[in-house]
Amino acid sequence: MLVIIITSTTANAVNLMSAGSALTNMTKKFSLRASLIIVTIVSVFVTFIPLFYSTFLDVFTAFLDGIGMVLGPEIAIFLVDFYFVQHQNYLSDQFTRKNGAYWYSNGINWSAIISWALAVCGYWIIKQIPVLADTVGATPLAMLLAAVIYICLSKFAKKERLTN
Repeated sequence: MLVIIITSTTANAVNLMSAGSALTNMTKKFSLRASLIIVTIVSVFVTFIPLFYSTFLDVFTAFLDGIGMVLGPEIAIFLVDFYFVQHQNYLSDQFTRKNGAYWYSNGINWSAIISWALAVCGYWIIKQIPVLADTVGATPLAMLLAAVIYICLSKFAKKERLTN
């Protein structure tokens, strides 16, 4: 039992440290210590969410659905951009350059944002169709949807850039 407690504590400490570090990097306003305190407090409250729902399994399933809904299309867009749009040829010095090759529209790649948003909506629609949700699953189909939309929008955006 002691080994399980120590292992869980160690794993959670590492998770909190990475979350605190991410918060510090995202905001630049908080010190690492302040970020760790914020993340720890939020984590404590999130831990009690299952108490307010029917079962822990329902909450965990909803959490996994959220991950599939958000990250699935995002991963598909990353892969399509790398392999099919940029053809595995990123110019790494352009990543941080304002008005560089990857600056798009004031720093926002609207093709990616629109593709992701439509795929997330598609995810919710697919989840409502039992034959798809129970067999293939909503995540792979949402990823495919995001990939197809992103390829189409990227080709259209590229034509727009070339004509201007």
